[in-house]
Formats: sequence, C-alpha cells, structure tokens
Amino acid sequence: MAKELTGGAYPELLAQASTGTRSAVGHLLRSAYASGLDGVFLLSGIVAVVAGGAVLGLVRHAPARSEQPSAPDTVAAEGLHG
Repeated sequence: MAKELTGGAYPELLAQASTGTRSAVGHLLRSAYASGLDGVFLLSGIVAVVAGGAVLGLVRHAPARSEQPSAPDTVAAEGLHG
C-alpha cells in the first residue's frame, strides 16, 4: 500500500476500498501524505538554518576602510592641482 501511495496511485487505492470504509481510507491516505510532507518540510527547515549559520560563521568580513587615501589616489590628486 505504501508503494502505491508514493507512486501516485491514490485514486486506485481509494477505489479498491469498500463503500463503507472509503471515507476512512481516504482520510488515512491524506493523513499519511501530510505526515510525510511535514517531515520533509521540517528537515528542509533544519538544513536551511544550519546552512544560514554556516554562511554567517564562515564568510569573512571585509576589513574596515581607513580614512587616509592610498598612495595612488594622493599622486593623482596632486597631479591635478599642482
């Protein structure tokens, strides 16, 4: 039954159920699908949080810029004014 459900045979499984139990079987199949989907979403969320933490921890910050101009900027500025 699990193989059929994962293979997309939900309508066939529901059609095989007797008329009296069809509602219960449909509820069971939908619950099983939702439970599996919840597990996938939970795992994805955990992976995303871990990956975000790794990015924040591993990415290096750019060094702070100093207020003094570098040597090529000073030479270019003096050449224009002098």
